[in-house]
Amino acid sequence: MSIEEMLRKKLRQFNLEKAYDATVAVEAAKRVSKGEFEPISFRHGTLKIKARSVAAAHKLKLREDELLDSINKESKMRVKRLFITSSG
Repeated sequence: MSIEEMLRKKLRQFNLEKAYDATVAVEAAKRVSKGEFEPISFRHGTLKIKARSVAAAHKLKLREDELLDSINKESKMRVKRLFITSSG
């Protein structure tokens, strides 16, 4: 049994697997964002991010597939969709 398998088993045992996955997805998105957006939360395959403005949110929406690929590679998880909000 690999270390990752043991970790997953313990996370399931203490019902922490979803919280762990959310943390991994958000932290990966922070690394990918390079300040363009702020990752907010991850739930049921959807990563919620906040853009600095409506215009920035629109630009992020146009790059959604590219961002998803980068986040999934960085986190080694399956983020299925981005939910993009803006602060302006």
